[in-house]
Amino acid sequence: MENKKKGPDTYVLSTVLNKQRYEKKCVKSVVIIHLHYLEDIEWYFNYLRLIPSDLCDILVTFSDEKIKEALEKINQKSLSIQFIRKQNRGRDISSFLVAAKSMIEKYDYVCFLHDKKEKYEERYNDTLEWRKSLWENMIGSKEYIYNIIELFEEKPELGLLVPPIFVSDRFSAGYLDAWSNNFENTKQLCRMLGVGEELNINESPIAIGTVFWARVSALKKMMRYEWKYEDFPEEPLANDGTISHAIERVFPYVVQDAGYTSGWVMTDLYAADYIQILRNALSKSFGVLKEQYGISYICELDSFKVTLKQLLEFSKGYKHIYIYGAGEYGKDCLKLLTNSNIHIESFLVTDSTEQKEINGVEIKSINEVNLGKNDGIIIAANKENCKAIVGNIRKLGIESQYTIYNKIKF
Repeated sequence: MENKKKGPDTYVLSTVLNKQRYEKKCVKSVVIIHLHYLEDIEWYFNYLRLIPSDLCDILVTFSDEKIKEALEKINQKSLSIQFIRKQNRGRDISSFLVAAKSMIEKYDYVCFLHDKKEKYEERYNDTLEWRKSLWENMIGSKEYIYNIIELFEEKPELGLLVPPIFVSDRFSAGYLDAWSNNFENTKQLCRMLGVGEELNINESPIAIGTVFWARVSALKKMMRYEWKYEDFPEEPLANDGTISHAIERVFPYVVQDAGYTSGWVMTDLYAADYIQILRNALSKSFGVLKEQYGISYICELDSFKVTLKQLLEFSKGYKHIYIYGAGEYGKDCLKLLTNSNIHIESFLVTDSTEQKEINGVEIKSINEVNLGKNDGIIIAANKENCKAIVGNIRKLGIESQYTIYNKIKF
């Protein structure tokens, strides 16, 4: 059976220049940065210093003159920075699509970044880490930027590179549905732009945050639309569901509609940290899933809803519910049903056992129980034992009163 590819292409690039691979290209690139907050402006400037002047122009948009003044004071003309003032509407999105739009078409590649500020104190440190992941994975070093451009040049089909969706203790978009409340408005935006890609609500978008490297020709439908500041809601911006939130997610679909591919890109250093973060998150998650619902494997998640619905529907038809099987399958089935408010009368086993109960539920031999028409049996056993249990139930003449707990079997 052919395995279907899931998720975007992932590129891990070195922060050290691959001299054997790199050849200087006659390409034009620009890094566009929107800065809105005075706080930590030196932190952002340290990243601007990493941008290779022989490869990239630097363009900074702002809506407050104090931003320009502060950055010029730090810069002391050491970097060639072009400034563009913008209206304080549309935030970073209008920076790219309105303020800087006329500049972009003369370049082959464009990188877009912006600052971040967290309004919730409990997520402050998480947001700092998110900000770092965005900037590191876009312009983490001069050599890394060379390697990104080289990747585009090697892969003419590649249109967009975005950082992996951030994962932390207080941000869930990296491992849950990144659509949030923005599926319908992103579909509407696709229609507005003339993008014909079919969106699937069950496939989470790969990009949020409006931070990326892109081949300018891949953004044609996004850039040819006559964007205006008035297209964006006035401040204060809602937390979700606006056109700005749709634009965050639409870039990969625009690129795909133009015939290009999209992918995640990250530094080799960040990739090592990201794997560990995901491993820890997966370990914690499956610890809870195992404890509460008896789920041990990722493949069980695909059928979990169907299995739970089957057992709940079956249980409605009987006054008493028994689990036939007191091994690991039976224990996992008990967790699932208990957490779904289904009372289990007892466990049933074929032969008597010294063990008398599991988590307060009595274990009985099936020969000790007088089963009637109000009694339903859920078989929870591996494939081999399941066949034997079905045989025993049929001998008792109650074969219409059982169902099977469809746990993954090996």
